[in-house]
Amino acid sequence: MSPASDVLPIEEASTMWRQLAQRVERFVQEWETTGTPPSIAEHLAGSTLAARKMTAVELIKIDLEYRWLQHKQPRLLEDYLREFDFLAEDLPVDLIYEECHIRRQAGETFQPDDVYRRFPKYEKELRRLFGAAPALKTTTMMGRKPTLTARLEPGQRVDDFELVSKLGEGAFGTVFLARQKSMQRLVALKVTADHGSEPQTLAQLDHENIVRVYDQRQLLDRGLRLMYMQFAAGGTLESVLEQIRTKPLAERCGRDLICAIDAASAGRGEAPPADSAVRTRLETMSWPEVVCYLGSRLARALDYAHQIGVLHRDVKPANVLLTTEGVPKLADFNISFSSKLEGATPAAYFGGSLAYMSPEQLEACNPGHDRTPEQLDGRSDLYSLGVLLWELLTGLKPFEDEKVERSWSLTLAQMTDRRRRGPAWRQLETITHEQAPGLDRVLATCLASETDGRFASGNELARHLELCLLPRTQQLLTVRRDGWRGLILRYPIAAVVVLTVLPNAIAGAFNYIYNKAEIVDKLGLDAKLVFEQTQLLINLVVFPIGALIGFYRTLPLGRAVSDEPLRNAMDDFQLAEMRRECLVTGRDAAVVGLSLWGIAGIAYPLMMHMRLGEAVMSTYLHFLASMLLCGLVAAAYPFMLITLMCMRRFYPLFVKLDSMGRTDRAQLETLKRLGWTFLGLAALVPLTAVAILASIGSQAQYALTVSGLGGIIGFAAAFAAQRTLIADIDALAMTTHTEIRRPSTVG
Repeated sequence: MSPASDVLPIEEASTMWRQLAQRVERFVQEWETTGTPPSIAEHLAGSTLAARKMTAVELIKIDLEYRWLQHKQPRLLEDYLREFDFLAEDLPVDLIYEECHIRRQAGETFQPDDVYRRFPKYEKELRRLFGAAPALKTTTMMGRKPTLTARLEPGQRVDDFELVSKLGEGAFGTVFLARQKSMQRLVALKVTADHGSEPQTLAQLDHENIVRVYDQRQLLDRGLRLMYMQFAAGGTLESVLEQIRTKPLAERCGRDLICAIDAASAGRGEAPPADSAVRTRLETMSWPEVVCYLGSRLARALDYAHQIGVLHRDVKPANVLLTTEGVPKLADFNISFSSKLEGATPAAYFGGSLAYMSPEQLEACNPGHDRTPEQLDGRSDLYSLGVLLWELLTGLKPFEDEKVERSWSLTLAQMTDRRRRGPAWRQLETITHEQAPGLDRVLATCLASETDGRFASGNELARHLELCLLPRTQQLLTVRRDGWRGLILRYPIAAVVVLTVLPNAIAGAFNYIYNKAEIVDKLGLDAKLVFEQTQLLINLVVFPIGALIGFYRTLPLGRAVSDEPLRNAMDDFQLAEMRRECLVTGRDAAVVGLSLWGIAGIAYPLMMHMRLGEAVMSTYLHFLASMLLCGLVAAAYPFMLITLMCMRRFYPLFVKLDSMGRTDRAQLETLKRLGWTFLGLAALVPLTAVAILASIGSQAQYALTVSGLGGIIGFAAAFAAQRTLIADIDALAMTTHTEIRRPSTVG
């Protein structure tokens, strides 16, 4: 422990901050009720050095405000420093700044040079705070909140509500379980001072994972506001955390969540639902899967709120309620900011729980930083949700030690710096690897120090959390660039060409051996010469033309695969076009191959007939049979090989989760049906070979036997490939949900 600061575990630091808030509130109440200056020293009793320094600084700020602005009993900062000498050696600059702010409000002329002469040691820091043209603002940690005009307890009646039990209490009010007499229903009743715009904010929200607000009532004679809302009997995530921390990490499971919910609901007289699919599903989940389930629903709730201009700004376990089924509901938008409420500004809603705040929210709360609350966006809420999910997963917060400095501004600066450095990720890898692969990467993205490194929306975060529950889908969408996979991504067109040429080359070798044995060797020298010339012509003209067609057909996809900047610049419609190209490339290669062998099947006998005259019918049949067999090979196997490669290596490059639509699903289903068609073609390969042996009376039994056996092996491989393809399609289909529309053009 240093004289300037203490390093405390996060729970102790949170306790210290709560105690500080309570001391400030009591100090304000003394000023309000007595009208005489309270003793600051009495409010510092029992504090640690760091807490005493921070509390003294905040109380002096409030004391200055009352003395200068309300009671005309001015006092200078030097007077306080003589009383509290532990501040003199290392005086917080924001305290000097606050005195200037208050004196200016009191009508005094502010001259920065006078302040520099009084406190020369801090001139450099003060110049930074004042700037060239100072526009002073308060640096007080918390404003003077209106206090409740009445203390309410369970058993009392307020307006239409009988208070049954106290559910929670915070800085802004108290929440009771209450019975609404007129409606004969249980509600959660939040009693606050009559200020703020939380009811108006919540009235905009209608989402299954946000607590529904029924209405509000104002008791003007008592200065109270009653906001009654949906009652969730399953407790909060905070109570769940208290229970799961008692179990070893490896033993936690979904049943623990259900037990915590049942314990909370039993304490409130609620019985668990008799038949619930959600509870049944949760009971079978591992703990990382539970975290993904809860996180995805909360992320969608935040996304909904963000879409209508509402930031929550206080996402923490105590503000997540649970139904008896296990459905999470986000609550307590007391310090949220709605851009649609007339007269509401983010600055009016400072607050939140420090341990869950994003670095930019801490900066916005720090009077020594130039970031303003207006600069916060939904990604700050997603950061807080990431902290919550980390704690839910591990039982610990990602930032367990906080450095409590001598002043509010310095403490916030230290906390911000700690979050900028990031948490230790290694402990997550072993937890999530087997049961929710990818969850560690999702949380790493949530807790990125800069907003640009996080998920762009709650919906995107939800989709990634849902993917953690779908290992096969996630595996497919994870682009790997190591070894041969990297070569395929660097040379995609070459990979398509190889997978097209290889089956065709095998078919060509068979075709040459078979036709030479069955036809050419039985004819004269002229026939052999014509056969060789015909084969050379077809190989040099027909097949290169086919290869050229295939190359140009694959070129756009190949460029997009190998050119990352080009891919990154694509909009949703262009990405959808590339996904479609991935699905049809194998089909197109098969069609080209089958067409070429069909052309060859006609060209061979036609040219030989033109050069040699009419041949016996068996010669034509041999040609057609061999070409049919080769065409089947050239169609079935390139389709399977190329389609699998495109699905597993190319398709994931063009998947943006929120852009996958019904069209994608239809295309995937079409590919599934097409796969069965080409599997049927693969099955015809050995059958055709046997038919040739049986019906045509071929003498090239060795070649046909090899092709038949090879066809059987090939069919088995194609059948396995089709099963893999179907599983991949089903896994990818789970990512589809919306329709993609072509962007409109402005003429």
